[in-house]
Amino acid sequence: MDGLRLTLRSEGGEMRLDCLVCSTPFMGKMSLFPLGTAALLFGWSAPVRDSPSFWVGETPARKSTFMYHHIKRLMYTVNIGEPDPKFGNMLLEQFGGANGELAAAMQYSIQGLNCDDPARKDLLMDIGTEELSHLEVIGTLARMHLKPSKKDREAAEADPLIAICGGGGVDLRNSQGNAWTADYLKITGDLGVDLRSNIAAEARAKIVYERLIAFTQDQGSIDALQFLMTREITHMKAFQAALDSLVTDPFAVGNIAPTPGLVDEYFDTSTGEGDEGKNARGPWNEGNDIKIVEAPAFQALEKFIKSS
Repeated sequence: MDGLRLTLRSEGGEMRLDCLVCSTPFMGKMSLFPLGTAALLFGWSAPVRDSPSFWVGETPARKSTFMYHHIKRLMYTVNIGEPDPKFGNMLLEQFGGANGELAAAMQYSIQGLNCDDPARKDLLMDIGTEELSHLEVIGTLARMHLKPSKKDREAAEADPLIAICGGGGVDLRNSQGNAWTADYLKITGDLGVDLRSNIAAEARAKIVYERLIAFTQDQGSIDALQFLMTREITHMKAFQAALDSLVTDPFAVGNIAPTPGLVDEYFDTSTGEGDEGKNARGPWNEGNDIKIVEAPAFQALEKFIKSS
């Protein structure tokens, strides 16, 4: 590997890593988390050997070391024509917004850390890591469009916060200038619930990309957004397949069963006909053991009237 000058070879089912810089070999199981073509995250565990000088940034007491390695190539190469600072501001929604790539990367990765299921933990870590690549792609695209705001007054007016405080660069804020927050993340510790949240998250991101595509005529931007939008569907399919393989009943959530009878009652709480519509019937409130019942509030009112 260029720069690090590392040599990998297999020995007895494990990976042997020779560090040519310090000529200190060590044995350990190695995990590769590919970040597309954008970056690689290497993590390995190994016994401490030889001189403490081997451990860069580590102490002799540490039994493992982790390294983040960035490759200077995007997962998807971004090219644009004429920069559009206003569109660049819109793109920030997918950089630091509620449905953006950082939120997805953090949500899936932290879910993965909490997951006791090795196979589905691998799924969460795979997709969480890919989302970091997407963050780099959307950030690069936004930066290209925002670049004129560094010096041009008219361009800077498209997003004064980015122009003045950020020097025309991207920041962990959404298109309205609101700072990214961990409140965006949906992490419950229940794998089935988390997978459902992830399916919804990918669907929301897909719609945001679709809308962004509609607001630009730049073909390079459209191509990059089309790539990112497509990967959302790929991830939806993976999460759905993982959920389907986990539960046979889509309504089996948690461990405590719902109350029989009550669980099949549909409360008709929006009644009458008018400008806002009329009482509707469909598979959501009839059939499949579901029955419509008068709203509890109306039942109580009727009892009150009868008793008066």
